Amino acid sequence: MRIAIVLLLLSLIFAFPQTIRAKEVDISARLSVEVKAMQIFSEIFDNSHERNYIPHSVRVLDTFFHKEYAHLVLNLSPEVLNYGGTHFEWHFVQILLMNAANMEEVGYFTVLIDGQLQYLPEGTKIHELRIYGNSY
Repeated sequence: MRIAIVLLLLSLIFAFPQTIRAKEVDISARLSVEVKAMQIFSEIFDNSHERNYIPHSVRVLDTFFHKEYAHLVLNLSPEVLNYGGTHFEWHFVQILLMNAANMEEVGYFTVLIDGQLQYLPEGTKIHELRIYGNSY
């Protein structure tokens, strides 16, 4: 199941390269992974009005980075479930994955919703997804 999701996401990245770009944010290398992640993902959600596929009023509740496993956990507010799904979900998931992959310390990525593993409206669940090419 995870492999199918990753393959589908990668195929969509190549199909829509102009619309799916990692958000470039100038962040000091001295910041912890948690702080970097909080800044990057908070900026994405703060500017959600620019992208119609990111649910409005979504907040990053917190982030955790398990250094020994290179595992980043992003905890989002439950408003993330307040949209219709379909192709919007794929764009949304791609934005999350691309930004997690741009953090070289991150080898695995999990998204929690209000502190729990939950499915997005179309059934996507991001749990310990391996970010290929990054250190771990």
